[in-house]
Amino acid sequence: MYLAITLARLEDFDNACSAYDKALELDDGGGDYLTHLNYAVTLLNNDEQERAAEHYASFKKIFEALDPDTERDQEVVASSQALENSLGASS
Repeated sequence: MYLAITLARLEDFDNACSAYDKALELDDGGGDYLTHLNYAVTLLNNDEQERAAEHYASFKKIFEALDPDTERDQEVVASSQALENSLGASS
């Protein structure tokens, strides 16, 4: 995932997507919620709203299934809310 984030910040969208896809492929459980969240942000930043919404939905499904007693990272929660607002505005 870190390679994908770095490539996205370097504005290498195609290779960033390939790196995200590979990270998700290597995770037998369907992907880490942070990978889906970061992938959705990258997609939205590159005008790929539909694909961003798909990865955001995957993020939400995994994130909401976490143990309710687990403390939620406030940065993740804030990023999720901002992404949800952006996806809602772009629909």
